[in-house]
Amino acid sequence: MSEKQDETSASGPASKSASPGNEAPAPASQTIDAKAGAKATDQGNQPSPKSDNASDKGEATDKSAPASSSSSSAEATATDQKPAGSISSSASSASTSSGASSSAAKEPSTPPQAREAAKEPETQSRAADKPAVKAAITYRSHIQNIGWESSWKKDSETSGTSGKSLRMEALCINFTDKSLSPSIEYRSHVQNIGWEQSWKAGGSVTGTTGKGLRMEALQIRLKNDLANRYDVYYRVHVQNIGWMNWAKNGSPAGSEGKSLRIEAIQIKLIEKGAAAPSGIGLAFTRSTGDGSVNYRSHVQNVGWQGYVSDGRTAGTVGRGLRLEALNINVSNVDGLSIAYNAHVQNVGWQGWKKNGEQAGTVGQSLRVEALEIKLEGANASSYDVYYRVHAQNFGWMGWAKNGEPAGTSGCSLRLEALEVKLVKAGSAAPGSTATPYLSNDTISTGITCQSLVEGSSSWLSCGLGQTAGTTGQSKALLALKLSTSGSIAGGISYSTHLSNVGWTSAVSNGAVSGKSSKSHPVEAIKISLTGDLAKCYDVYYRAHVANTGWLGWAKNGAPAGSTGLSRTMEAYQVKLVVKGSAAPGKTLGALLQTQSLRGITSLIASAGSGLSTINTTYNLNSPAGASLQRAISLIRSTGKNVGFVMIDLTTGEGVSYNANTGFYSASSIKGPYVAAVNKYRAGSVGASVRNTMYQTITVSSNEGYASLRTQFGSGPMANLQNYVGGCSFNPNDRYCYMTPKDLAKLWSGCYWYFFKDTNGNSSWCRSLYTNPSMSFIHGSLGNRHTTYTKPGWISSGSYYLARNDAGIVMAGNRPYVLAVMSTAYGQDAALSNLVQAIDAVHSDMV
Repeated sequence: MSEKQDETSASGPASKSASPGNEAPAPASQTIDAKAGAKATDQGNQPSPKSDNASDKGEATDKSAPASSSSSSAEATATDQKPAGSISSSASSASTSSGASSSAAKEPSTPPQAREAAKEPETQSRAADKPAVKAAITYRSHIQNIGWESSWKKDSETSGTSGKSLRMEALCINFTDKSLSPSIEYRSHVQNIGWEQSWKAGGSVTGTTGKGLRMEALQIRLKNDLANRYDVYYRVHVQNIGWMNWAKNGSPAGSEGKSLRIEAIQIKLIEKGAAAPSGIGLAFTRSTGDGSVNYRSHVQNVGWQGYVSDGRTAGTVGRGLRLEALNINVSNVDGLSIAYNAHVQNVGWQGWKKNGEQAGTVGQSLRVEALEIKLEGANASSYDVYYRVHAQNFGWMGWAKNGEPAGTSGCSLRLEALEVKLVKAGSAAPGSTATPYLSNDTISTGITCQSLVEGSSSWLSCGLGQTAGTTGQSKALLALKLSTSGSIAGGISYSTHLSNVGWTSAVSNGAVSGKSSKSHPVEAIKISLTGDLAKCYDVYYRAHVANTGWLGWAKNGAPAGSTGLSRTMEAYQVKLVVKGSAAPGKTLGALLQTQSLRGITSLIASAGSGLSTINTTYNLNSPAGASLQRAISLIRSTGKNVGFVMIDLTTGEGVSYNANTGFYSASSIKGPYVAAVNKYRAGSVGASVRNTMYQTITVSSNEGYASLRTQFGSGPMANLQNYVGGCSFNPNDRYCYMTPKDLAKLWSGCYWYFFKDTNGNSSWCRSLYTNPSMSFIHGSLGNRHTTYTKPGWISSGSYYLARNDAGIVMAGNRPYVLAVMSTAYGQDAALSNLVQAIDAVHSDMV
């Protein structure tokens, strides 16, 4: 039975036993484009906004001190006296006034709880008479304007205050089991005194009361058997810094020489071998005597980190997390303030913030891309502020200074970390100052392009982004030379592919590449940067090729132009972008060359949904392109739909329309299936099978096709799909819905089987397709080109209505695949007009 007789009798889905329309269409697939965003949370505490004032230097009221405690009328001096030694136990502290000594003598050695512990029966304090007990630590603070806290804190609870700008003045630590009191000792660094010379035992007071002196740092350590069983961790909340990291087993926590008060403390006992509490930043910081700069960052998925100081790292490195906001302040220098400006994604430069204000954003998932930091105030001229950033794709960039930008802009690259240092004016930079900032808006490096073209003895010269050579004059490029200028170290390397020669060796920095001969014109180029330039920029370039026009952009040493096609270059353009930035334009199709099968099918897969080109910048508004658009409109004006893919099998250049739209295959699927059986089951194709194949292809016998599917199954189609990189339909379906992309990919595989990846059946098999019944491709082009095609049609019923044709057009030495699928049954004249328009576009392209 012929296809025409069978398919015209079908009436739609109900006629499942009679025609190709019996098969259910393959389900459509969906692509979901999900965009995930992370929302950072604030995990740190805000630093205290106020600095110590006069009341923090002598006027304090001890409101709830232990009953035996006496207050002193002595006032501390307004300035810190530097301790003479280090923080070790052997260090001597600065001497104090006689008033301070007298007052200290009147202070109780223990608060009430410690005195009560001393009254307990001796038998209760004999640790040796009892098994080892689980230690539980307890502590409380003496706070400015409050006095002793009314309740004792335990196990990492906060003692003190935060957000109230109140200093901690004294601290008492003990255990709930008083027998363990001798197993802990501690000492503090106090305003105007420095480090206490002696360590205080459990239950004793460290620091001062009634003197208005701030605690600035402290150390805590365990002794005896407890030191073998536990680690003691502690951290402090410090003015202008917030919560610092955890210190451990006698290490200092807080600050020294910065005039910063401790405002709160947390203490925790952890059994040996157990995990340490988590924290970020430094546990302790000491002033260099040149002032201090303190800063913290808000990081994607992390939130606010703790403050760090004086050149230490804020943010993250190696985790790919964006820096979203920051605070910066200075301390320990009168008459000095700090201002900073952030360049933020989708915002640009925000404007200057000062002295701890937030720059950047929180909760908006926006990256900071660059920073400027400067000093202000009466003493600003006495200092320099240096800063550097860790940027996406670059790592640590050079140090910027005093308001210079650091980072990138116009590049969509995130900052990940920063470091800031305050130094005396004129001091050496902390490290290299090379390339602290890059911007696509102001490329600081220049490239000069010089070109020698056919018919001229003079070199043409131009700069970045300009056209080197000629266009529209049919003049071949014969040679070129490139050079760079600017402050960034490095150069430029380049090579040319010459007709009848091939690739030449790379040259650099102004040397000539090419033979300057009409016999060996330039066909392709490769360009790359060297030295620091290569670390800072990507170099993009594209070629203008004879009979083709501008191709896509190549990058960093990739070839651009054509090879093996006898097409000369006529011009080129070169551009620089900051490393990792977007390309200046389309990158597909930078090089025209003889394509592999997977190269062809990958290009087919890239075809768009509307009318679009494939692997070429061909102008669809050209005369041939305009004729194609009219041919499409003629079919669409009748209410019918059409889609097609045409691709040149040498270069991969092509054109498509509705390439992703599903159409019913009808018998067009028989062509690739028969070729697949010959390719993958050649040994089973005897005389009887060949006769069935002949009937299936030339007159579209449905009975013949059904016989072949019964004998060979779905395996050959599945193999062919894998050969071409996959298709969207189920190979088990004898008839199905498929896209023009699918059909074009299958016929590309058929071409490779017929002419390249052949076996003993290839030549006979392809002969079946030279003049099949009802082929409008052969009817339109057969008088000019050899064609290998297989059409398909179904004439009634809206669900399965189809008029398709697909195959190979041998257009001289430039064969191409053409797959046309439509619902335009009965409109062969319009479809023939479409095929002729597509052939004209192909001829125009190549």
